[in-house]
Amino acid sequence: MGWRDLKFWRQIAKCLINLAFYVQQWYPEALVTAERLRLDARQLKWHVARLRGAARTGNLEISFPFYAQRAIVTYYLMTRRVLGLYEAGNFSMLADLQKTI
Repeated sequence: MGWRDLKFWRQIAKCLINLAFYVQQWYPEALVTAERLRLDARQLKWHVARLRGAARTGNLEISFPFYAQRAIVTYYLMTRRVLGLYEAGNFSMLADLQKTI
């Protein structure tokens, strides 16, 4: 895992929020999940920023295990929330989404 992966996760986080928003159009209960995903995305962005700052100051080796692990966990939880949302709403796209994520 490296910088490219972390930057990519930030983009994927935006996509996950958009997926939740899409479901929200037909499944109003998705509002809570969409808001939680927005908070998760903010947290993911914060962890990536901490890693970027650590790299600039030469402390990446020390900071990487701490912040990268939290970024990974946040990303994983986001994917589980979106999949759970699609499953709860019984959306036909669930199988395709599971393959993609």
